[in-house]
Amino acid sequence: MEDLTRTYFPKYFTNKAIGLYFILLMACSLFFRPMPFQFWIFGIVQVVGFFYFSNKLTKAWAGYSEKLFVKRLFKTALFIRICWVIVSYFYFIVATGIPFEYEAADSLWYNDVSNRIVQGRFTFYQFFEEMGVSDSGYVVYLTIIKKILFGADVIIVVRLIKALLGAWMCVFIYRLAVRNFNESIGRIAAIFCMLMPYLIYYCGLHIKELEMTFLCVAFLERTDWLLRAPKKQFKHFLLPIVLVFLLFSFRTVLGATAIFALLTAAFFSTNYTLKKGFYRWRIVTWCLIAIAFLLGSSIMEEVDRYWEEKDQNQAAKMEFLEKRTENQFIKYVSGSIFAPLMFVMPMPSITYGEQKENQMSFHGNVFIKGVMAFFCMYAIVLLIIQKKWRNNLLLITFLLAYSLIIVFSGFLFAARFYLPIVPCFLIFSAYGVCTLRKRNMYVLYLYMYALLVFIWSFMRIR
Repeated sequence: MEDLTRTYFPKYFTNKAIGLYFILLMACSLFFRPMPFQFWIFGIVQVVGFFYFSNKLTKAWAGYSEKLFVKRLFKTALFIRICWVIVSYFYFIVATGIPFEYEAADSLWYNDVSNRIVQGRFTFYQFFEEMGVSDSGYVVYLTIIKKILFGADVIIVVRLIKALLGAWMCVFIYRLAVRNFNESIGRIAAIFCMLMPYLIYYCGLHIKELEMTFLCVAFLERTDWLLRAPKKQFKHFLLPIVLVFLLFSFRTVLGATAIFALLTAAFFSTNYTLKKGFYRWRIVTWCLIAIAFLLGSSIMEEVDRYWEEKDQNQAAKMEFLEKRTENQFIKYVSGSIFAPLMFVMPMPSITYGEQKENQMSFHGNVFIKGVMAFFCMYAIVLLIIQKKWRNNLLLITFLLAYSLIIVFSGFLFAARFYLPIVPCFLIFSAYGVCTLRKRNMYVLYLYMYALLVFIWSFMRIR
């Protein structure tokens, strides 16, 4: 019988991960050009903070009542994120001269467009005509906040709201993981999300990824509840519908992925509430009607164009990178090569790169994702072997479908594009942590991952 008695993240796993990080940091600094010291601090805080406190808090909070756990979870997550928002705000002012990240582009554009709309120099009609549906959601969101603040461009207020959404997202993850697995896995997954620097870091940036990830988690949580609910009413469908359309306004392929995940779960889920064909076919019929509506809209046109241009995107990006970096290995990179590594990508940049400050400051986050990828992959394989995958089909479909889209769309190296699936990733990682008993598999994976990171560092400097 499956043993799920483990209620914490063992120190054996966390210590091995921390040790590997320091080995890679020293090795890459000796063999290649080392990063500036402040990026060492970034990485050490990210990696040690996540793994050390994941072990401590999953043990300390295991005995809390549900009410106390949720309260501690929300307050601690909010405190961590507010601290980062304040620290990053002043750090970026010192480092770049403005309260925006290194080589800020999209964040400055979003902020500038919303300011022009508030000031009446750029109408919503002009904006939608120029940009279409994709990207419109975040600009409208920023504009609403500034309207509420009487037109004031208070950047830190927007980021404090991101901190609030990030803390709320941890609670959603807890409920979603408990419903899909059990209480212990739900708590571990929630603590992972609370401490995950990948999710914390974007609270301090002025781009749309944090809000977009919050919408994804909210959609998955409400849809999962709906699919499992014994009684379904029309009003229960309203929130998932609204969340899907909001996702289309932030990133078209995310909306399409959400609908695909819902359809797949409705068709193949074995939840007891969907056994009756009446319920199953009513959900499927509604989804087909929604898709038929989208097929005649500009939203679906953008999805179609994105899909049709995936090969051109990949080739164009690789050609650009090869010319820009004079890297002889870039031309061999393609989605088909990296598809088997879609859970491990992107690779951390632990070496110095000119005008790569964002990647260097983010390398610890990417390293953590790479280590936790082992537990995620192990969990999915285990669910398939034990024939339990249908009970978690919504999460599995969303995770796999969006991962494949990233790999084959030309954005496989861009860390920000992976953010919407990090919460699902951590839920399965929590399941893997609770079910893994063969530690030598984990150690073997760490050796292989270390080799990949070292090879990646070599490719970057060439």
